[in-house]
Amino acid sequence: MSGQPEPSEAQKAVQKQAEKAAAEAEQESAATYYLLLTTYYLLLTTYYLLLTTYYLEQESAAKREVMSTEAAAKAEAAAEREEANKAAAARAAAKIADQSKQASRKAAVATRNAARKATRDEAVSRRELNRLHKEKVRDAQIEP
Repeated sequence: MSGQPEPSEAQKAVQKQAEKAAAEAEQESAATYYLLLTTYYLLLTTYYLLLTTYYLEQESAAKREVMSTEAAAKAEAAAEREEANKAAAARAAAKIADQSKQASRKAAVATRNAARKATRDEAVSRRELNRLHKEKVRDAQIEP
């Protein structure tokens, strides 16, 4: 004999609830991690678009300096296309930044909700264990 009493059905149920809550918290944590990874991906994509825009501007400036007067008209058309591309890239970057913020907010909400749920479940488990202990002590006092 180990000297420890067998856990009661209520204690087993409380333990099972605690394990279920831990598993749910772990799943919510995984979802939060996925949202954070998505946010990171969106930020990297934004950075890439901004760098691409910068290099396009640099390349365009270098080309304009080298080109002759005759090619200036062609360069102007290319510059207009680049400006349109730059505007599109800026819009895409803004959209990605907005998505990143939304994903970050969702991740923060999911994390807070998981923490609240875990705290609630822990409190319920503690109260149940306290109640069982009090009943056990009371039963021990009543028996002769």
